[in-house]
Formats: sequence, C-alpha cells, structure tokens
Amino acid sequence: MLSEEEKARIRYHLEYPNLAMQPSMSIGAPLPTPFSYMLQQAFNMILPAGEEIIRRVLTECDKCDQEISDARVRLKASKAEGIEMREDEIDQLRREYGWWAVRLARQLGSPIAWSAEIAHFLPSQTRGPNVGAIGVRH
Repeated sequence: MLSEEEKARIRYHLEYPNLAMQPSMSIGAPLPTPFSYMLQQAFNMILPAGEEIIRRVLTECDKCDQEISDARVRLKASKAEGIEMREDEIDQLRREYGWWAVRLARQLGSPIAWSAEIAHFLPSQTRGPNVGAIGVRH
C-alpha cells in the first residue's frame, strides 16, 4: 500500500492539488479538479505486485523535478570553464519529466490534470484515447 506521502507526491506530479476531497460543485461552480476522484479510486485499486513499479516511476518523476530545479541555477551562465551549456536544457528536462508523468498516469489508469504550462511538454501520444491529459481550468 502506498503511503500518504507517496500519494501526495503522485498528486503533485500528475498536477492535482493536495487538498481534501470536495464535492464536484461548490457554490454553483465546478471545482478546478473534476477528475481527482479517478486518481483517488486508483490509489485504492493498486495491485500489490504493481506497487514497486509505481514507486520506481514516482522516483523518476522526483528526480526529473529536482533536475529542473537544479538547472535553474545554470540559466545565468552560457559557459563555465570551457563547457558550453545547452540552451534548451530545461525544456529537454521538462519533456523527460512529462514522459515519466505519463508513465505514472498510465500505471494508475488516471489522467494527468494538465494545465497550459505542462501540456507543451507532454508527449503527443497523451492526446490519444488511452490515458491522456484532461484539461483543467485554474
């Protein structure tokens, strides 16, 4: 069984807020994460044999997220001691991050609650009929 901390990290990587479950309507207006119930249900249906796979993919998402954060420091320099920096490093890391997030979503059978910021970096196959990204208003 996944820990609450692991579930919180999964929600983070799949673009769901780490908030208590709420009804689908609030003050007559839809909430910004109408598909979060799918992810919550997935947490309760994970096969014991699949937990380690999910943890491995989750770790890869964590690593990519940290690498993006670390790369921000290098934005100020284009060269360091004769080494030229990749201009598209962060974009490439974000694409890699999107690839792992899609794998995580597919392991859970849950869509990514993408925003305009992440949609650009998700692989194009996420727009297909399998597991994709669900647009969410923020």
